[in-house]
Amino acid sequence: MDFLIFLKKYFNKTYFSLFSIFFVSCVLIVFYLDKIIKNTGVYNSIEFFDIKINNFLLLFRTPELTKFFLFITSFGDFFVIAIFVVILILIFWFKNWRSYIMPLILAIVGSDFFVFLMKLFFHRQRPSFAVYQGTSFSFPSGHAVISMVFYGFLTYVFLKNIKKIYYKISIFFVGLFIILIVGFSRLYLGVHYFSDVFVGYFIGILWLIFSISLLNAYIIESKNKKNSI
Repeated sequence: MDFLIFLKKYFNKTYFSLFSIFFVSCVLIVFYLDKIIKNTGVYNSIEFFDIKINNFLLLFRTPELTKFFLFITSFGDFFVIAIFVVILILIFWFKNWRSYIMPLILAIVGSDFFVFLMKLFFHRQRPSFAVYQGTSFSFPSGHAVISMVFYGFLTYVFLKNIKKIYYKISIFFVGLFIILIVGFSRLYLGVHYFSDVFVGYFIGILWLIFSISLLNAYIIESKNKKNSI
């Protein structure tokens, strides 16, 4: 409840209005950049590069590795992430880390909705040599976005609450490895192009920054309120 009160206040602040302008500007830039790229030779170069990478990885496709990466890619499935989020919310609740809950939910739901809109806008078909055909369009990779948001947020929570530098470094690289291998699994299985995954990571980083900034703003606001009492 305290967070919802804060959220209402936060949405009314000038700096959130500036963020909204920035966010809308990013959408417009993507729209016009897409038009520019499609009207020049750049689009053909990206397509050529994407197909080259997928064809190269196709040479290394084996039944054993396919099974392995099918397992790895499941860590980026929305329903698997949803289960992880529920478990994480319960942990946050019982550890009294409740300030983390709403920023995480907003980042997951917001990023997934944004990906849905971008897929409809770009309407890019998936590669024809995929291990399996997805039910949605290819660009951007939803797995890349949601793995960046969820595992990135989880990594940040651990880094924020663990003191020893050795553990911080280990957790950072473990989190980074999980994010990268989920994205690579999409390429190996041929269900996405490289540009799908790359842009997916970029979108994920934006939503991750947003959720972390929201979390820190709430923590600062809570501390200031306690100090003023």
